[in-house]
Amino acid sequence: MIPLLKKNFNHIALPALVATLFLAQSHGAGSSAEPVEFSHDEIASSLVLISYQVDGKNKSGNGVIIQMEGNPYLLTNLHIILGAEKIRFTTASGERLTPRRVELSNSRDLVRLSLEDDSQGLPFSSGAKMNTPVAIFTGGNGKEQKVEHGKIIGIGGGKLEVSAKFDDSSNGAPALNAKKEVVGITTYSREFSQHAMKTGTRFEKNTRHFCCRVGKDDWIAVNWKTYNRKYGKEYRKHDVFCTQILGILKDRGNFNASTKRASELATECRTHVRQLQLLSEQRDLTGFLLNEFEEKIELFEYAEGLFLDYVNSKR
Repeated sequence: MIPLLKKNFNHIALPALVATLFLAQSHGAGSSAEPVEFSHDEIASSLVLISYQVDGKNKSGNGVIIQMEGNPYLLTNLHIILGAEKIRFTTASGERLTPRRVELSNSRDLVRLSLEDDSQGLPFSSGAKMNTPVAIFTGGNGKEQKVEHGKIIGIGGGKLEVSAKFDDSSNGAPALNAKKEVVGITTYSREFSQHAMKTGTRFEKNTRHFCCRVGKDDWIAVNWKTYNRKYGKEYRKHDVFCTQILGILKDRGNFNASTKRASELATECRTHVRQLQLLSEQRDLTGFLLNEFEEKIELFEYAEGLFLDYVNSKR
């Protein structure tokens, strides 16, 4: 066991914890909205299954056709298609879609792709309220179809927290209210460590589920092939390393590597930091991706310090 790795992420995690607590309590007014009772089949023409490849491996995500500014768009998470190849879009009713233009949200993990004018899109609502019943519909067909019911239990900034459970396979799916309005796009689930501040509250649960809010945003048109070639593989590369580092830190109490391996990890962290710093200086980077890179820089710098402390403690 490593004494230095008994350290926790209080300097990072505590602000994040406070922020998520604020998110969940920031809108106290409840809602008397009716529950979501329509079926998957009723909106199948607007639900989208996204199939693609990353490093030759087949993967899938979700999306939804939505009406925005009087035009139909395919809306999904940017992180789903960033760095992906051989991307295909198919509605749950079996129609193949061919997007014409790609626009990125400047602040959220969202991308919208313009479609032909005859595409059927769902309306959206930016007026989310606490306790509003929602349902999350994935865009697959057959056994892949899923509907998860819940409520909005947190509102803050560009995010919603919902009680409906979902995992990474449901990312990009719409969260709909009873009026068939898109109120959010499922984006990530996060496992939170136990903390004294959460004892005795509903926040004691480890896994929480978040959506990007849908509403007015600053959309930036990009040449997708150029943007994806420039940032896609870099994003995936650093994300894989981030997962590796988080896995080590999560189990840091049992870390028992050689000083050579710890030194190598510190060097890898420093290499990723330098690469991300260069990427962060690019002018065409959207706000969401810039934030992703800056968060990873902070994590890798923190991890580098832990690994170096460990090496020094063994000398």
